[in-house]
Amino acid sequence: QGPDQGTSEVDLLAQEITAAREKYLSSKIGKAEKRDRVWFGDIHDCDRHNVYSMAEGDQRTRWDAFVQAKLDAGREWESITKRELAAIGYEPLMAGEVVEIKNREGAVIARGRTDCSLRRINGDHRGKVYPVEMKQMQTHMWGAISKWEDLLKNPWTRKYVRQLMLYMYAKGIDEGLFHLGDFQGHWKLIPVYLDYDFAEDAISKIERATKAKQDGVTPERIPFDNTLCGMCNFAHVCAPDIKTVGIEQINNETTAALLERRAKLGDAAKEYDKIDKTIK
Repeated sequence: QGPDQGTSEVDLLAQEITAAREKYLSSKIGKAEKRDRVWFGDIHDCDRHNVYSMAEGDQRTRWDAFVQAKLDAGREWESITKRELAAIGYEPLMAGEVVEIKNREGAVIARGRTDCSLRRINGDHRGKVYPVEMKQMQTHMWGAISKWEDLLKNPWTRKYVRQLMLYMYAKGIDEGLFHLGDFQGHWKLIPVYLDYDFAEDAISKIERATKAKQDGVTPERIPFDNTLCGMCNFAHVCAPDIKTVGIEQINNETTAALLERRAKLGDAAKEYDKIDKTIK
């Protein structure tokens, strides 16, 4: 009979490596800082959050080693995907190009960068360049997306749309692409068409946040929404009087799929109740 579980040499080795990796990943997490302007990829549905992202940026809750590992994996996936695109003749261009939006006085109020751009290599529009935003998501979410409007259904994927739309708006480009992966090696390309109303709404959010920061005014809190407030990294600043219960983050695809399905059925259930009431 071997030693008790958790005390053998191999158990200690596994624990040692795990702890060393967590320490290594944690060392890569950047320090939270205040900002002078809004970043395209950080424009939230909540005006209060957008002000905090600048004025209280140093109070932003930082992610943990697990999330850092996912970020590292995402960057590696982007590199692999760009090599695949180059191998089939579509060499990624202008990765990391910084684009700015200015106010009427010429001051920069927002800044962002795209993951890459692709040039069309054949057809009537040969040579035309399209900006590309590369994102990964869980398989059940990935499978539900067939057009860019599907990304508007979730408050976090809406941020992706704002990010790409603002880049397109600033550059005067009317077409772009989302390159979406599912952590399983699959990817799809989703065409995006510039929606001026959506882009201008995002710009109005930037303008409101910029003015509020300059005036030293914090917008009113929105009604509590767990999909926004429950995951906000400024919750401790926005509502410090509200006690939050610690939760364990799990990576369970079955549960995630059920939650996604429940969200989709919600509207149908409301419609059923309304029709049923009318009939009765």
